[in-house]
Amino acid sequence: MRETAREARLNRRDMLAGVGAGIGALALLPAGAHAMARAATQPAAVPAGRAARPDAGDARPPALPLPPDATLDDFMFMRGSPDGEPVMWVYSGVFVVKPEGRRARPLTRIDGVSYTQASRGEDGAWAFSLEEVGYFCDLATGEVLGALHNPFTGETVAPRPYRSPQRLVFAGNEVTPADALPPGIDFRGEVTRLAAIGDTLAMTEDLYVRVPPMSGPEGERPERIANSLATFIASAAAVRDRGDAWIDCRFAYTTMNTFVPWLGMASVPGVQNMRLIGTKFRPDAADAIPQALRERIDADHPDFLIA
Repeated sequence: MRETAREARLNRRDMLAGVGAGIGALALLPAGAHAMARAATQPAAVPAGRAARPDAGDARPPALPLPPDATLDDFMFMRGSPDGEPVMWVYSGVFVVKPEGRRARPLTRIDGVSYTQASRGEDGAWAFSLEEVGYFCDLATGEVLGALHNPFTGETVAPRPYRSPQRLVFAGNEVTPADALPPGIDFRGEVTRLAAIGDTLAMTEDLYVRVPPMSGPEGERPERIANSLATFIASAAAVRDRGDAWIDCRFAYTTMNTFVPWLGMASVPGVQNMRLIGTKFRPDAADAIPQALRERIDADHPDFLIA
């Protein structure tokens, strides 16, 4: 394992922020909105109060309490590692676009890798960090796309690979940013138990973000909405009897977001959807990453992969 690469990736103070369309809803935030990354094991303070009040008529519903047989600790051990070390998620899926009044259409594949790390503080809250790299790929060949014909506009666009960080705090069943957000951003996050069927336990991490119009590197950006809906699936028996054991886990992930800028559809009503599946691995499971994806990440981000 490349220890120095892991430390640099999870702890360095110059992570890229606000790029493209990372797995987390926070990837919609503009450059500079994320505070610089700190060690995931450093306790993170829960922000005092929300970043913004919801608009009138759009009151936030109360967070649903976790049932007594599904705790936040259960979720975090599904999500992470029993020893507090980083874990690696390898994911793949499709990118679907649906303008209002038109039929949805998959435009690309998405392939990516993320590393996450979580640690529990004395107060029971969990400090969590994530960094990921992902690519938009050809539907047929799986090759990373440098250009794409957008059938909804007739224009050729340039899909943007992304490298995105997150720092969150999980406390009770609420999820909050670890650092203050820019004024006007409304963020709500929660953990719930989705279902328990036979030996299958499914728990969710849902993030709902509204970013108001603001200026960015590309000029004025309209209001954007990000709904990040992740379902984590594991054996109920493995979670119940976990002790200090590793828990095998998978996720199914979907979004309901406004269009990313590179689509050239900023003024078009509608939603985009990332429909992904992923599997958790130990961070040195090099064979879990498809060779072509590994080679591309090594070329673009030589400091990213652990093994």
